[in-house]
Amino acid sequence: MSSSVSFASFFPPFLSDNYVYTPLPALPFRLVAFAGENDARASKEIMEGWVKMTTHEKDFAVDVFPGGHFFIKEHTSMVLERIGQRVRLIK
Repeated sequence: MSSSVSFASFFPPFLSDNYVYTPLPALPFRLVAFAGENDARASKEIMEGWVKMTTHEKDFAVDVFPGGHFFIKEHTSMVLERIGQRVRLIK
């Protein structure tokens, strides 16, 4: 790798400390956000902000799971079951 290529350039910009959110048009489908109940970086309150990213605000939900930021690794089967439940609700 050339010295002019930064290691950070291999990661999406939102993983950078100096990332600045740029609003985009809301998505035309339902969204469900997942949060870990002990996650200070992406708490339920923070994840509720995703409601702005859908035109289906009334259908938006945040599902909270036990654990912290990596709750998906800790509770994979529970998360997959919840995804299945949410998909079955789509009409």
